[in-house]
Amino acid sequence: MPSLQHKIQLGYAAFAAAVAAVVLLAYSDLSYLERNIAPDVAASRLLDAVLEVRRYEKNWFLYGGDEALAEVETYADEAHGLIAAARPQLSALGGGDLDRLEADLTSYRGLLADWRDGPPGDGDLALEVRQTGHRLADTAEAIAQAHQARLQQAIGQSGATLLAAGALTILLAVIAARWLARRATRPLGLLVDQLSDIAAGRYDQVAPVSEDREILAVSGAVNRMLAELEARRRHLVQAEKLASLGTLVSGVAHELNNPLSNVSSSCQILLEELDTADPAQVREWLGQIDAETERARNIVRTLLEFSREGAFRKHRLALRPLVDQTLVLVGRGGGGASVSLDVPEDLRVDADPQRLQQVLVNLIGNALDAGGPEVRITLSARIVDAASFQMPEHSVCGRSGAPVPMGAPSGQRLVLITVADSGPGIAPEVLPRVFDPFFTTKDVGHGSGLGLYVSQEIVDQHGGCIGVSSRPGAGATFTIALPCTEPPEGP
Repeated sequence: MPSLQHKIQLGYAAFAAAVAAVVLLAYSDLSYLERNIAPDVAASRLLDAVLEVRRYEKNWFLYGGDEALAEVETYADEAHGLIAAARPQLSALGGGDLDRLEADLTSYRGLLADWRDGPPGDGDLALEVRQTGHRLADTAEAIAQAHQARLQQAIGQSGATLLAAGALTILLAVIAARWLARRATRPLGLLVDQLSDIAAGRYDQVAPVSEDREILAVSGAVNRMLAELEARRRHLVQAEKLASLGTLVSGVAHELNNPLSNVSSSCQILLEELDTADPAQVREWLGQIDAETERARNIVRTLLEFSREGAFRKHRLALRPLVDQTLVLVGRGGGGASVSLDVPEDLRVDADPQRLQQVLVNLIGNALDAGGPEVRITLSARIVDAASFQMPEHSVCGRSGAPVPMGAPSGQRLVLITVADSGPGIAPEVLPRVFDPFFTTKDVGHGSGLGLYVSQEIVDQHGGCIGVSSRPGAGATFTIALPCTEPPEGP
């Protein structure tokens, strides 16, 4: 199985090999320069020896004396020795000049031997000595200049080679970096993008973006974490639902008490009048008992459906019956509280009925708790265009922070559900935190602080968004926007 570690090691190994190649090339280039410097040094020493011969030759012509002649002979012998020692190096350039120089040195030594008794005059022999010495100097200088030119050429070639090696090293580094970026950094970037979606609240499974062992391990760990989060979220939703049952019991008990009282009254009347009652009247009482029994059964069934845990499953449903069942659960407020509805009978929404009902129970229950027995609650619903929809001014949105459902395409329509109350409203310093988990303004033991958090989780799960706007003393309005797949009405 491929591995990021192996790819990174391979990239470093390739770069190290390139650096080693450059080092070897630089070492070879230095050796090349060293081989070219040695002939130049030998040529320079030979030129120095010949120039010393000429200098002492002039002294000998001017002043005479055996000492000057001895120096001339000494440096001439040194020049012979240098030619003999450095011939393999010096013959690479100017081999003919080297032979001529050696021949002139031999001739020069012969001329010096003829005049060992005293300095020559201005005759032909003196002229020949001067001319021979001049040729010696010219030839030695030509040899030195040739080797200097070759050394300068070698230095230029070495510089060009080092520049090319440096450019090649940089190119290889860029190629290695791009290769590593494509093989290592890019998969990590794709993984970060998917993790950003998770941070935004979209808990989809992370798809493997690479076959590398490390990426697969991270993806697997994240997917296991997401599965655990999803399981815990389901448990949290169910726990909050069961916690809500405690506050719903009184309302449901009130709703059950009415049909049970009617059943009891009808039974008592039937028992008292059974022998004398008209059969038609008996059937009427029995019909009332049956209707009230069915009413109580519906209330119990609604309560059981609300408390049941099930997998998230969206389907098209009518919103008004779901709202009516929700009002049965909350008991329509009780006391002087009133709930008015503005929900079209034909309005349909794609939702999980249990979870959407839990959201409505939380919102209506919070309004009843905050507003007291005289609160007025308005629950309305309508279809709007996503392009023109915006949350009310100064609204605080749920976790997604989106003013419209995530990913709503152009032309998308929304089912807009609002729950507004006439209660005291929400304080400005509290409003930004209402969707935080475990945040509550209720007394200890009267609330877990999870109702609105779970509500926004459910709305996010539906691909919608939820927001709240409020002013102290003017009540609060919760707005839910859900994607609508119902086709628009014709003209």
